[in-house]
Amino acid sequence: MKKLIAILMTLALLVCGLTTVAMGEEAEAAVGHKFNDLIEDGEFIIQVDAGDDMGWIADDMAQDSSVVKLVNADTLDGTFVARYAPVGDGDVTVGVRHYAGYACDEMMTWDLHVENGAVTEVTGGSYTASGDEADSDPYLLGEWLEKDTQFTQMTIEKNPEKGWDVEIASPMTHGAYIFKTTIQFDCERNGFVYDKGKFWNVPITDSDEEVELGEAAVAGTTGIFTFVGDPVDVLLEWCDDQNPENTIVFEPFKAEEEAADEAATANDTAYVDPHGDLQFSYDPEAFEIASDEDVEDLHLLVLQGIRAEWDEYAIAFAMRELEDGETAPSLDNPGDFVEDGATLEQGEWNGFENVIMYTTETDDTLQQVFVVPVEDDGEVEDVLAITVTTKKLDDEEAAMAQSDAISAVLDSLVIDD
Repeated sequence: MKKLIAILMTLALLVCGLTTVAMGEEAEAAVGHKFNDLIEDGEFIIQVDAGDDMGWIADDMAQDSSVVKLVNADTLDGTFVARYAPVGDGDVTVGVRHYAGYACDEMMTWDLHVENGAVTEVTGGSYTASGDEADSDPYLLGEWLEKDTQFTQMTIEKNPEKGWDVEIASPMTHGAYIFKTTIQFDCERNGFVYDKGKFWNVPITDSDEEVELGEAAVAGTTGIFTFVGDPVDVLLEWCDDQNPENTIVFEPFKAEEEAADEAATANDTAYVDPHGDLQFSYDPEAFEIASDEDVEDLHLLVLQGIRAEWDEYAIAFAMRELEDGETAPSLDNPGDFVEDGATLEQGEWNGFENVIMYTTETDDTLQQVFVVPVEDDGEVEDVLAITVTTKKLDDEEAAMAQSDAISAVLDSLVIDD
């Protein structure tokens, strides 16, 4: 788990600066005067200021033609016009999309109400557009490895014209192929798509010389790369439409980051719980142990932040032994470490299984809680609650440094019950 808090705050940027707003004043501000719509003689008309751009298309209603149908869509004198006629009473969504090549980079939808054989009102809608590609570069560019196995390797580089170039290499033991394509962000599908994927079969050879690829064995495939996982461990999932069952999930190759972390933590202070339960390391220039005591049935330890430029921040550890007959925390019965009304998730976190997690925040404070069941010989005997509390910082560099220090502590955590 790297850069815990900073990644949580910036996860929305992982989709190429995707902007989506609801219909209304916000949408009007987002799209300016590009779009115009009107109801005329019971039909709904969309007008787009397109200029010489021929990349606009309208929904053909193949998904649902029971309420309205597309009568015509064409560009004339720099204006793209789409007209929808009523077919039957009901509610339906129509929309127009702009394609830059093979990827949708802008779209707008309208929710229509049809009554007595006429479109009577627009009840809602949305506007979505792709952002600056540079916003996604830090998250895409570089080396990736197949999650868990690291068998398949992927390299992503910036395409000098548009999008990103992808090369994937599968080892001899897993098909021995090379895949290449160029991807672009598609704001409708919320992923990075391609339409000219190529596969080469790599011959098995003992030679160390690079093999000439020659003509592709398969060309012209389509597919998508999408960000998956959680805010802590960002992953990239690849699905080629020709072989959708062979989906591969990649994780970033973090050699430089891990080396930097090791160098940064070389002078850390090790904490070993006198009870023998908790072990972790912390930067003595960033934290101090403010409390380490037994309170009733809890072992409570508070690691208090001491860097003034990072404002207030702390990590609290609370360990409690389960009472006789008490079950391990679950979503249905989370126990006394969970705040009432919190939205809970349960899963793997930082190498621990079945962890209950939730986040609460105010205008200036973020608090994250991780409830970890602690096993001994296969049985859950203790529960460890970890609470990370930080003040939100306006200084992005300070926020990143603060989150690095917190992540370093949590990354080093060992529970030796």
